[in-house]
Amino acid sequence: MTTPEITLQQRLHQHFGAAVVTTPLTSPKRMGQRIEGIDLSQALNVDQAQLMVDLLDHFQIICFPEQHEVGFGLQDLERLANHFGAPIPHPKNYANYADFKKHKAPLMLPPKDQQTAAQCDRAFPGQLACIDDANSPAVYIVTNLVGSGPDAKEETIGGLHWHTDIEFEPTPLSTSMFYVQAVPTTRESTEGTWVAQQTRETGFYHPESAPMLMKRRNVLPLNGETAYADTAAAYADLPQADREQLDGFMVRRKLRMGDPGWLPCYIPIQEPASNLSIAQFGHPGAKTLPRSRLTVGRSKQPDNFWTILKPTCSNQTIAMTTSIIQAM
Repeated sequence: MTTPEITLQQRLHQHFGAAVVTTPLTSPKRMGQRIEGIDLSQALNVDQAQLMVDLLDHFQIICFPEQHEVGFGLQDLERLANHFGAPIPHPKNYANYADFKKHKAPLMLPPKDQQTAAQCDRAFPGQLACIDDANSPAVYIVTNLVGSGPDAKEETIGGLHWHTDIEFEPTPLSTSMFYVQAVPTTRESTEGTWVAQQTRETGFYHPESAPMLMKRRNVLPLNGETAYADTAAAYADLPQADREQLDGFMVRRKLRMGDPGWLPCYIPIQEPASNLSIAQFGHPGAKTLPRSRLTVGRSKQPDNFWTILKPTCSNQTIAMTTSIIQAM
């Protein structure tokens, strides 16, 4: 452990008890930490809340397994989210987000029977339903249950490309939180995954992207996992000449090709230089997400780089997420 990590471990035991155990998600040299022995259904005091923020700042991803055993619910998720910033609804939760962006129309939610939670509950009545409070505007449900059901035609699609959540807004998100309710439980593919590999259409990545990008995307999990990529480590691994070339670029964030987009605007953060190698891209570390694991990931990058998050996949999957704009 580094000195900052030893200090964080000491604070964990001081504020949450000696039974708390931490382990790296993949490697001690990579981002991500699993933290066991904390009951997040309980409200945090000031010191505990500050420690949560400091843990996320240092490890970039923190994961709390088996929260269903303590009765953790989505109200607890929203309460926890407020310690990291202001939770905001996902644009897809609104019925008229496009009109809001184009014409400044007042934002409206769909009728309750058209919201994602209600559509999930109709897919397999009496067998699978979203947990309580899933229709909260602050929660975005990632699922393949909409339009599914016992009589629906089976359809398999590939996961998304690497991306940063809601980075097209003038103020990008600082943090995403995931609470996993259900994931597939059987492996039927000959490839040892729940979902067979899918051929992706031309243009899945930018046409000038290196073929290695698609090759690496295709070996990522297809089992309901959320995969994270460490962009700062990949940048640090590049030859000096490549880093200098990239230093001259700015990224214009936009939702659609025709949008004017936004150039990044960064708030200076005073921190030890060692922390700058934590949010990275290019060396994905993926972990299976069993039922009721809570994962928190932060997008905080040096220079012009953004953490790229979350390929999704199919089979009966429900994950509740909330997105956060960092408090200024």
